[in-house]
Amino acid sequence: MHLPAFPVLTIFLAFILWATVKRKLAEQEEKKKTDAFWEREYAANQVRKKDLSNLDYIKIQTSRLPIKSNPPAGWEQTILELADQPIVNLNEYTNTDLKLKYGVANLEYLSVCDQNYVTLIKTMYEWGKELYEQGNVTDALTVLEEGIQYGTDIRGHYTLLASIYQEQGKNFMIEELIRRISQTNSPMKDSILRGLNSLMKKAVDSSDSP
Repeated sequence: MHLPAFPVLTIFLAFILWATVKRKLAEQEEKKKTDAFWEREYAANQVRKKDLSNLDYIKIQTSRLPIKSNPPAGWEQTILELADQPIVNLNEYTNTDLKLKYGVANLEYLSVCDQNYVTLIKTMYEWGKELYEQGNVTDALTVLEEGIQYGTDIRGHYTLLASIYQEQGKNFMIEELIRRISQTNSPMKDSILRGLNSLMKKAVDSSDSP
């Protein structure tokens, strides 16, 4: 049985109208977001240079790390080089945020601080992982725990450290990692928590099994 042409045409035209209205609303919303961005960006570019002495600079405590090579090489050398550089965790800020907060003239310096931080946390993770894979669990633990103190938000860093705690029967330390990351504003928080909670469940199930 065929539908009459008129109702089919009406339905088709209604769909076209609905799609057109929806597209225009989406375009208007996108324009509002774009305009707001550029207004904020313009305002940020007018902010004068501000004092940076109160930034939360990270000081690498090299004496707490297992730097044993002579001369230092690889990850150890990278850490020693970073120890003399300005390091600040600015992961939660966009460039516009930084200009609004500290002034456009400070953006280049802040970008260096942020890049140094990214290099630091990547190095701590890769160094700790390498030590663990070499069977040097003690030094791996030292490096990974120090990386946590620097506020790393690398998922693998947390899960590797939690795995070591699980192997050592220190489930309470996994709970501490969960508590620590839960209190941050890291964009990786949910992903890290999923990994830690999964490991915690395995640890609990393992301890409960006969």
